[in-house]
Amino acid sequence: MTTPEGTVYPQNTPITLDGVGTFNVGANGELTIPNANLPESEGNKVPTATESGKLPKAGDAVAVPAKKQDSAKPVLTQTSRDDNGDVHYRVTTPEGTDYPQNTPITLDGVGTFNVGANGELTIPNANLPESEGTRFQQQPKMVKLATAGDAVSVPSEETS
Repeated sequence: MTTPEGTVYPQNTPITLDGVGTFNVGANGELTIPNANLPESEGNKVPTATESGKLPKAGDAVAVPAKKQDSAKPVLTQTSRDDNGDVHYRVTTPEGTDYPQNTPITLDGVGTFNVGANGELTIPNANLPESEGTRFQQQPKMVKLATAGDAVSVPSEETS
């Protein structure tokens, strides 16, 4: 956060954003707003700084992003395994709708893979663990919070 003169507000200077709350300037001059305090929809908010020994001063409106919402819990269903050992999963929400293409899905201890055009997730044989096991998946998204899904069985890597 900078003053109208272009200098950084001192650390711990309270900044109030209309309809959002009051937050203190950090050591690096940045203002951090926890996700829980962000508004439901993106909008412009007027910041008001209250420097020690000075009257509160309102600044120009700034864009404040919307609160990130939880993602839908991913459900993975193994559909097939190729002759080369690659494993295919169908990725759906609990309601049965497909995840959008290019949504990254992370399987603990296996890696992160993107959902394909047909709602399918392919894990190459080379990325599979040496022994079969149960892994938890997460669906991280840029506009939503990552949500862990239920455990999914991951087969072991096929070797020649």
